[in-house]
Amino acid sequence: MKYLLASVILITTLFSTVAAKISRIYHPYVTPMEQELEYRTLLQDTDNSTDLRQLQLLGYGQSISENIFLEFYLISENTDGQSAGITAYEVEAIIQLTEQGEFWADWGLIFEIEKVDSLSKWEVSSGVIIEKEWGRWSTTVNFAVEYEFGEDYDNEFHTTGAFQLRYRQSRYFEPALELYNSEYGASVGPAVAGQLRFGINKLNWEVGLQIALDNEAPETYWRFLIDYEF
Repeated sequence: MKYLLASVILITTLFSTVAAKISRIYHPYVTPMEQELEYRTLLQDTDNSTDLRQLQLLGYGQSISENIFLEFYLISENTDGQSAGITAYEVEAIIQLTEQGEFWADWGLIFEIEKVDSLSKWEVSSGVIIEKEWGRWSTTVNFAVEYEFGEDYDNEFHTTGAFQLRYRQSRYFEPALELYNSEYGASVGPAVAGQLRFGINKLNWEVGLQIALDNEAPETYWRFLIDYEF
C-alpha cells in the first residue's frame, strides 16, 4: 500500500506539470540481442473539423548492448485520407539503468532526435522512465524535456510525460488506464495490451482510446501499436 501511495504522489506531481507524446508508453527494459519491427498509428478527430488526422510510424530497432536499445522511425501524416508521404525521421535510444526488481522502482533513460522533412525543424529530447510493480499491478511514468529548433522557427522547450496504471491479468490481456498531457492538451482513457509468442519470438499489440480533458486536446483519438520482437 505504501508503494501505491508513493506512486500516486509521484504521478500527481509529474502530471500536473508535464506533457507527452501520445502514441505510446515506454518501459525501462532492454532485452539483449533483440531486434524489433514496429508499426504505430494515431487517429485524431476534433470538434471543429471533419478531417481525420492519422499519424503513422514504422520502425526498426535492435539492442546494441545488454542495456541499450536503438530504433529508427519513418513518420507519415495523413489528413482526411490525403497522404503527405514521409514527413519526419526519428532516432530513439532507451537505456536500462537498473535490473528489474533491484530497487523500489525500475529506472531507464530515453533520448530522441527527430527531423521534420518539409521544414528546417529539429526536435531533441531526453528523459527518464520509471516503472513500479506490485503483484499483478504496475505503474509507469515517462518524463522528458524536449527542445525544438530550426531556421524560421521559434526555438522553444517543452516538458513531456505520461502515466499508465496496468493490470497484468495474463500475457494475452492487460487492461490499463493512461493519462497524457502535452502542449496540445491533456487527455485520459483506457487501453489494452497483449502478447503472442512464437518460440522465442513475440508479437506485442496495444489499443488505446483517449478523451480530451481540456479544449487544447483533440476531442477523441485512438492509438494502435504492433511490434514483432525476434
